[in-house]
Amino acid sequence: MDGKSKEETKKHGRVFYLWIVIFLIIGFVFFSIFVDTFSKTGGTVSLPIAFPIVAIIIFYEGVIRKKDLTDLGIKKENFWRNVGVGVLLSVFGFFAMFALVKFAVPGLMEEIAGRAETVSNFFRFSFSFPLNYILQTIYVFALLAPAEELLFRGFIQGRLQKSMDLHLAIGIQSVLFGLTHGISAYTAGLSAIHCMACGLMGLFGGALLGVAFSKTGDNIVAPWIAHAISDSPLALLIFGV
Repeated sequence: MDGKSKEETKKHGRVFYLWIVIFLIIGFVFFSIFVDTFSKTGGTVSLPIAFPIVAIIIFYEGVIRKKDLTDLGIKKENFWRNVGVGVLLSVFGFFAMFALVKFAVPGLMEEIAGRAETVSNFFRFSFSFPLNYILQTIYVFALLAPAEELLFRGFIQGRLQKSMDLHLAIGIQSVLFGLTHGISAYTAGLSAIHCMACGLMGLFGGALLGVAFSKTGDNIVAPWIAHAISDSPLALLIFGV
């Protein structure tokens, strides 16, 4: 490929990333309007902060710095193998953790399941079965899980592990992931013990997802799938989350 062709490819890539950002911004606005219009949860629904942050990251990395988004873990290599890894991780990692928490911290899973401010529960409570579970599944697989994986594993861990020990990088992003879950629980009014438990679940979950990201070649597919399944209606039906 000659120099002119390479420059054209980079230009088209920048335009593509710019359109992604525009789509995310417009989608964020319309999604907010949609949520406010149809919400039957009786409270304000909070959209995850990861959404606008990921839009900024894509704009900065793809448009301004002109970087390929494979640096954020968006890779197609070994896609189906990594999907399988994600499924196994959700079952033997996250579902096992949920079972332990349900036994060790009575009432926590039910309290999480009843949080009116989450988008997942907006879908669950504002629409009738089976549409509510269908919309919830689409949301966690297409928006929530990939956004949080791009932020915590693709961007934060991906940057940290280039300048420090891998285990330390996984540890730092896991702590940050745990803090976001603990703080979110606190702002929702959960008890102190339940906030601490949510934080520890986020910490342990972040570690599992970080290891999966690293072991699959810094690829977000496995953690994305594991994260989505753990937040899906399947987990809700089994554990009340």
